[in-house]
Amino acid sequence: MRNSLSVAVIFRVIASLISVASAFISIRLYNLYVAKEVYGVILVGLGIIGYLPIMSGGFRMVLNQRMLAEPNPEAAKATARFGQTLQTYFLLFVLLAGMSLMAAYSQVPSTRALALPILVFIATGAAAAATFHAGSQLALLVAFGEQVISTVIQSSWGLMGLFILWATFRMGWGVWAFPASIGFGALFTLLCVRVVLITTKHDVPLLVWHRGKDFWERLKTIWRSAIDCLHNQIVTAVIFSSDLIIVGILIGPGEAAVYGLVTRIAALSRQVLQSLSEAAWPRLTQELDSQRKATMMRKVDRLNAWSVGCWYGAMAATLLPFLGSLVKADWIASPMLADLIIMRNFIISLSGPHSYGLISAGKFKELARLSQFEAIVGVVLGVALSYAAGVVGTAVAYLLASCSMSAWQMTREYFRFADDTHWLAELWAIWWRGIVGVGVGLAVATAVWSLEQTGFRAHGWRSILAGGIGYGLPMAAVMIWWRVAGRIP
Repeated sequence: MRNSLSVAVIFRVIASLISVASAFISIRLYNLYVAKEVYGVILVGLGIIGYLPIMSGGFRMVLNQRMLAEPNPEAAKATARFGQTLQTYFLLFVLLAGMSLMAAYSQVPSTRALALPILVFIATGAAAAATFHAGSQLALLVAFGEQVISTVIQSSWGLMGLFILWATFRMGWGVWAFPASIGFGALFTLLCVRVVLITTKHDVPLLVWHRGKDFWERLKTIWRSAIDCLHNQIVTAVIFSSDLIIVGILIGPGEAAVYGLVTRIAALSRQVLQSLSEAAWPRLTQELDSQRKATMMRKVDRLNAWSVGCWYGAMAATLLPFLGSLVKADWIASPMLADLIIMRNFIISLSGPHSYGLISAGKFKELARLSQFEAIVGVVLGVALSYAAGVVGTAVAYLLASCSMSAWQMTREYFRFADDTHWLAELWAIWWRGIVGVGVGLAVATAVWSLEQTGFRAHGWRSILAGGIGYGLPMAAVMIWWRVAGRIP
């Protein structure tokens, strides 16, 4: 029961909402304790080293998929130990690369102008390596079927990092608060994972330096799929971080802070919205009956479309008023920039179930090919339009990149092998629901926020209530409709 799909989704949503709340409080702390330019520099640096954690991502994802599909517990445990061996060597590489990259980034002219200590950058690189290892261990819990426990630990991780950030800022650590909160939060997570693995009798060593006799044989069986998966994760990282890096390097850290603030909130929104897909893909992997698998995907598709539409509609009405109460005026993006970023994330979130569907089927090569196309379009147009139109040009470029792939190609690729329906029919099914959801969410949130301002002279932070009603009311109607009609909404 504890690892059923509904329970897993509920815990994923709760964890994601905790992450969102923690992130908003963190943004408020940054706004109070550091300058906008310092925040922009750190944010771009984290974007650069954000590529490092994917070094083992391809192998971890492939191994997780095989462990989930493996009926023999001992065979799954042997696979897990092999994965820990790979992870140990990847950790050493990420540690050295992270510190080196951050040291090099500290010497970029726009960064060096702020005169921040180089040791802060090196420590941030080391903390990123700890985060890399902690994230991999959380993924290992999912492979052992402990998805709910993994989610609870992930929530605790966010809260612990927030507490350390607040405490170190209060103690006057300044920019040292960044590596401290990242590093100590990751160490706390590693400790929690170890306790869970031992108590659930899934104990595998945290670090494994010794390669067993079958190490190379196992590597031969997975390396091709892992490289395809790694390829996809690299280009995905490029898609979601290269825009901020382009802004930081070509335009400046101040604009990067403004752009990065909205994109971070959008990323947190995706994290909440993809809870359904993240909880569903292990079940899709384990489901052998094609009819039940098709039914599950249709349910996930349609619920996701309603949820994505209502969320981003409500967000479009309330984001800027909320930011006005959270940060100083010079940190707030223009309405055009905010709307462009919201539109891009709406498109990406709609395609989420089919992206995870490809992962559940082991179609890493196909997924990588699609993501690579979007990344190339985004980077090429991003550089060109950033020179021509600043941050708005960057946002337009990456919106066009998402239109070129996520808007339709992901759906077409998934239904090439899941031939239970035509991809155009499914594309229409999710898009009309998503667009209607945007309209309803926008209308309800706008009406509630107008009433709040007129009747109560509400401050900007109360726009959270308008956004919550703008999302929750139509979603409740959809769920009631599903319950009463007895069919997929």
